[in-house]
Amino acid sequence: MGRRAKIVAKAPGKFILLGEHAVSRGHPAIVCAVDKYMTTEVELIDEATNVYDRSIDDVKIELVDLGYFGNLKDNQADSKVTKSLQVIKKAFELCHVSASKLAKITVTSDIHMGSGMGSSAAFCVSVAAALCRVSVIQCDERKVFEIARELEHTFHGFSSGLDVFASVYGGCLVYRLNSCDVSRPSLSGKVMIIDSLVQRSTKNVNKLFFDQNGKDLPEAQKKFEAIGEIVERFLSHDLTIFEAVNQNGNILSSLGLMVPEMKAICRIL
Repeated sequence: MGRRAKIVAKAPGKFILLGEHAVSRGHPAIVCAVDKYMTTEVELIDEATNVYDRSIDDVKIELVDLGYFGNLKDNQADSKVTKSLQVIKKAFELCHVSASKLAKITVTSDIHMGSGMGSSAAFCVSVAAALCRVSVIQCDERKVFEIARELEHTFHGFSSGLDVFASVYGGCLVYRLNSCDVSRPSLSGKVMIIDSLVQRSTKNVNKLFFDQNGKDLPEAQKKFEAIGEIVERFLSHDLTIFEAVNQNGNILSSLGLMVPEMKAICRIL
């Protein structure tokens, strides 16, 4: 057999500083990448090797548990594995990559699932970035963003693109729905991230929101607009980061979108 070449792509997780949940309703958000990564490694079959027609099922897929599935129950992990494989299969299609070129795909992670740090987005970005490097199509950052956002629909049904945007472009960013304009806020200092140990999914949080606010959506929409105004005022230097974060958190709490554990942590700090 010929020697196998390897392609490696890493994509970071994220945290949302301001604008969480409001961003999917058209308001701006500030998001920052973190130094926790999803890594996809693709092994290529050497061109000198005899290659026969094969389906994607012939490519060995390894999802190595380094935290990605660590917080999940067995049935939840099985569901995430199934969706992860669906994402990889869809990525072959979107990146125009033939499975006959590949021997193995290995995905590893140090981002915990359900921690709010964008593990599914980082998974999609790392897979898309790796396969784009094998692809016959030209893939710049914009193309990787478009492909990865499409892939993330597999996990959530709808993706605002916020998590994917942070994972593709890195650093701290201002994100607006359906925009790829890279704008960076004026920020300095360090951020301490605390894990509340409460596992939540975007889909379940949205269901909880509609259960609590479904009878008064116009009032809820006003609160999301207020979050958008907080972000704009911070960007215009009318609010300090501490004022903006506190006001943003109070509104999310009133909407039922902040878990009690997080409120308790904030009181302690």
